[in-house]
Amino acid sequence: MFLLAIVSITGYIERLFLADFSEDALAGSLNGFFLARVFQSACISAIVVGQAFVGLYHGANQLKSIGPCVWQLIWFSLLSMILVVPLGFFSEQILSFIFESIFHLKTSVASSESNYFSLLCIFNFLFPMGSALTAFYLGRGITQPIVFLTIGICLLNIGLDFVLIFGWGIIPALGETGAALGRVLSQALLCVILLTAFLARSNREKYSTSLWKFSPSLFWHYIRPGVIRGLGAFPALGDWVLVSHFMSAKSEAHSLVFSIGSTIFYLLTFIGDGLLQTTVTTASNQIGKKDYSKVWNSYFSGLVLLSIFALILVFPFFIFPQTFISCFKFSSFYPQLAAVFSQMSPWLWLAVIAYGLNTVSLGLIVAARDTLFLFCCYCGLWMVSFVPVYMTMNWLHWPAEWFWLIVMGTNLSVATAFVWRASKERWKAESWQPKLPALDMPSAN
Repeated sequence: MFLLAIVSITGYIERLFLADFSEDALAGSLNGFFLARVFQSACISAIVVGQAFVGLYHGANQLKSIGPCVWQLIWFSLLSMILVVPLGFFSEQILSFIFESIFHLKTSVASSESNYFSLLCIFNFLFPMGSALTAFYLGRGITQPIVFLTIGICLLNIGLDFVLIFGWGIIPALGETGAALGRVLSQALLCVILLTAFLARSNREKYSTSLWKFSPSLFWHYIRPGVIRGLGAFPALGDWVLVSHFMSAKSEAHSLVFSIGSTIFYLLTFIGDGLLQTTVTTASNQIGKKDYSKVWNSYFSGLVLLSIFALILVFPFFIFPQTFISCFKFSSFYPQLAAVFSQMSPWLWLAVIAYGLNTVSLGLIVAARDTLFLFCCYCGLWMVSFVPVYMTMNWLHWPAEWFWLIVMGTNLSVATAFVWRASKERWKAESWQPKLPALDMPSAN
């Protein structure tokens, strides 16, 4: 949760800089970020399963298999660009067509969105590659170097954002393009540092990290378990892309509510995401031990922690609302923000808590490896997300600040579906136990 908070704060500061630069830069970067996140998450979801393989080989003392495993994940990162780049730019064009020709909505932030998204799309391979190289350490239970490196990279990202967004000396002010470039450069440095350490002589001798050649059979073996999770990112996150484009194009008030609300919302998602990882870990351990009576303890413990966070967040949302508002005091829209925030803060607070309920419930589904049900839920997500937003905002003319009420309802609906599915306790069936890959895999040597 600490690391996730550091990453969230980095993104929050970037958006504060962009808000100071211009409102269009903030709104456009958010649209570009949400679209780029679809492809980043899809690739990382496929990569992250490799961490389990690294842990498996480490536990089985098959250390020579770790290096070739990580190399196949690196190859996936590079080869993913064959699909990501054309599909990414095609998706951007399709979105423009849908909102201009079908919904008859035009947005003033299209140029800012394109500038931000283009860089992230072209260099998308850096993000799964970073996850692949990080798995080399996390899979072996080595966390301290990753913690300090993550903190350092985030600080670098913030520094690059300031220089590249506002300009410095001979460096011109690049706005949203500078923000994207800051992300790419900091992620590239992370990959260079991790790759250099990965190829150190001690690792080459102990873990065979010099065996870099592409192997189709090994490649598919390591990637296949994460394919469904990767595909699930498209309907799950693609829905939010539609929502962000609609809110940005609807009106200036809707764009402001969405931009500021999303900036604060995604600052606080580390709470739910951290609870998700904790629930998955503790519930998986109990399922692996077949101690089924304690699986639900993970869920209820998550609810207790979420309740504590909910009480803490009452202070910045209701008692000291200037905590969030003052961060935007240099932006051009600050005068309108005070009135808008007071109206949307109750719904935004509830949306953050509902997201936490969603992730804690999701933890039980992920721990049970109920991937098919999860994929089906993601495919139907737009029915409780984009459709209600479009109907209430466009047909019923709800106030813009009620958008976060709909987000709360979406997360509660999904959380209810997850709890219902978990109540079936499918993890008790032997077929739902995790199937570990065979340890007598062909040697990469």
